[in-house]
Amino acid sequence: MGSVVAAKKSSPKIMLLNGYADRETRGMTAMDYIRVLVDALNRSRDDAAANQQPYPPRTFLTHLFYIKYETVLCRGIMISLVIADACVSLGHRRWIARTTPISVDLEAIRTLGIEPVEVLPDAAQAQREPEKPVYDEADLMRCMRLIVR
Repeated sequence: MGSVVAAKKSSPKIMLLNGYADRETRGMTAMDYIRVLVDALNRSRDDAAANQQPYPPRTFLTHLFYIKYETVLCRGIMISLVIADACVSLGHRRWIARTTPISVDLEAIRTLGIEPVEVLPDAAQAQREPEKPVYDEADLMRCMRLIVR
């Protein structure tokens, strides 16, 4: 599989980052997801160079889409959900953020040659299950069209 993906040199290679961490990925950052994907694809290579130098991340991934997290109103106080399992101290009270957004280090991702792309969350889903954000379909398609021409 890794050899096939690496051979597609002119094709955009887009990864959609999960909207939130689940029990298998809790504590993983966007960089961790990238590392897991790149390691798996390098291990699955069947080309002559497979036992030599592994391909760099940019070979397998050109863009990383992630959900934009907004500042939210929590019990009348504005907080921003940007840190996984964040415990926000508000005076003498402490609130545990119900969502576990995935940390996205934009600078570190760009140093790998991968372009991070911010996509809006689905507003209706945010109302139903704010702890489980999903991509807004229209914004996701808009972002895809900008890359895939």
